[in-house]
Amino acid sequence: MHTVTCKQCGKDFDTNHSKKIYCSYECQREALKVMNRRRVSEFQKKYRNTCRWCKVEFRGGRGQRYCSPDCKAAASEKRENDKRGGIGKGLSEVARKARASGMSYGQYVASMEGGRT
Repeated sequence: MHTVTCKQCGKDFDTNHSKKIYCSYECQREALKVMNRRRVSEFQKKYRNTCRWCKVEFRGGRGQRYCSPDCKAAASEKRENDKRGGIGKGLSEVARKARASGMSYGQYVASMEGGRT
């Protein structure tokens, strides 16, 4: 048996294994967390992207195109509207307003048309 100093907490411990560097499983897990955080931080510093929707610079992975789920959803909605040639553009917004007012889409549109005449 020989005494080794734990690389994570600095305590001395006895071991029979020459390659053991952590005194416990908890110290080993904590050391791995620290290493992973450092690795992710370095990776994010390396990849600075510009959001394709709002043009804000952000840190992210190599394939990340949008800074947030909101920007991704907005870009997706625009792509769908463009595919349809603009037909139905804004329908989802009208549907949201209808749900917010507690009506169906048809009821909401009818009430809007009734208010215009």
